[in-house]
Amino acid sequence: MKRARPSLSSSRPHLRLLVVGLALLACPAFSCPLFPPRPGAQATIAPPHKAAPILTPAQAQTPSPTLLAHSGGTPPPSPTPTSQRDTLTPTRTLEPPTPVPSRERPAPTATRALPTTPGARPEAPSLPRPSTGQQPGVPLLLSNPFLSLLPELQSAEGPQWLQPGLRVTYRAQTASIPQARDEESISGAGYVQYDVVALDGALVVCHLQFYLEVAGGAGLPSASAPSYGSPGSGDFWLDPAALASAEQAASDRLKVARLPLTVAGRQYDAVRFEYRPEDAEYVWMFDADSGLLLFYRHVIGGEHADRRELAEMTLLRTRELPAPWAQGSLPTWVQEGAKIQLQGPYTVAIPGSPGTALPYELTVSVKQVGNNWAEFGLAGYLSGQLSSSYSQVTGAWQLGGRLWLPPGTSAPAQPQLLDEDPVTGEKVSLGRGPNGTIALVQAGPAHRSTIYFELRAGRPIAAELHTTVGLAKVTVELAARGQQ
Repeated sequence: MKRARPSLSSSRPHLRLLVVGLALLACPAFSCPLFPPRPGAQATIAPPHKAAPILTPAQAQTPSPTLLAHSGGTPPPSPTPTSQRDTLTPTRTLEPPTPVPSRERPAPTATRALPTTPGARPEAPSLPRPSTGQQPGVPLLLSNPFLSLLPELQSAEGPQWLQPGLRVTYRAQTASIPQARDEESISGAGYVQYDVVALDGALVVCHLQFYLEVAGGAGLPSASAPSYGSPGSGDFWLDPAALASAEQAASDRLKVARLPLTVAGRQYDAVRFEYRPEDAEYVWMFDADSGLLLFYRHVIGGEHADRRELAEMTLLRTRELPAPWAQGSLPTWVQEGAKIQLQGPYTVAIPGSPGTALPYELTVSVKQVGNNWAEFGLAGYLSGQLSSSYSQVTGAWQLGGRLWLPPGTSAPAQPQLLDEDPVTGEKVSLGRGPNGTIALVQAGPAHRSTIYFELRAGRPIAAELHTTVGLAKVTVELAARGQQ
């Protein structure tokens, strides 16, 4: 018997979050969580430029993977497979991940392992899941269509590899193709990284970071956002036990099939979901053994649409991150409603022109607090006008993009490299800042951001950003104005 197929109009947030990724990554921005995606852009979930159809469950689990750059380049490869087997080869072939020497994990207890780059499948970690803590209301959980298509996901324990400290990286390509001949196409490519930063009872908390690809294949950080899921289902996973009966969710518009899929030279047994509403196509492919999302694609816009929007995302690799603050606790100042205000100059310098400095203010508000993680709302004001509004999550297992450090964190005598990402080239390091502060630095080929934390309270009190966008050099310097 086939399952009922409820219509979830509330599933639109997933599609809208995807559209935000497309829009924000049209302009390179910043990795530092204290800086906005770009001045003048609203980083909140916004509707697409043209109204999208009401989505049924299969359409709406859009895992926010896409990037878009202003260019006249060619669109990504055709989303239609050229053979019976979907064979996808990312532009970069990466080596298998190297075990992180700074943290040891017990022997695995699960039979399913997490797929990764060719040549290795890392052992499934057996870290204990945190006990149930405060469960904040997370609207995105209510919009996950697979929870309705496969009801067993609602009570599933989730794959054993889904543990704090995991990073999953995807290669993404997008294009916006006009139907009119006199308009230009817009296309781009980059990376999407999901970091699992906390497991809080029935809630999986992830930090989502978009990167725009720059010269040499390195990544320039752009938009970031929280990503929430349940143990059974999230943006980039489904419980593999539920995939065993996935065919029962099939309908006239939702096709479910099993087929081999080759990603970066490795072959998987994939479960493929294809949903075709009017003037659109959505495809998800999951590894049948682990439940990890291997591939995602959408094509939006029919024959009479002004533009066709294409996007696809392919798994690149998985790895464990060093977690120097995993055993730390939330500082006491992280309480719902607490605020930090920072201000300073926002300077743009172009060769041959005098630099322009504008006043910039940022308010950081604690929106919700969980078990060793918290979500923050950030509002930026450029010359007194609201220029950005977005959310940022920080969990105990998080490495970069943090907004708090555990109380008592000590600064090393010499700068210490914590991690260098093999895909984006971004380095995360820890050092001593001025006036007894701790400096957390994230740097890449075209950017460097630093957050200075109070030594005892673990509170951000200053930040600096240096980044290059084309010929322009952007510098932002912020210092705490007051705390509430």
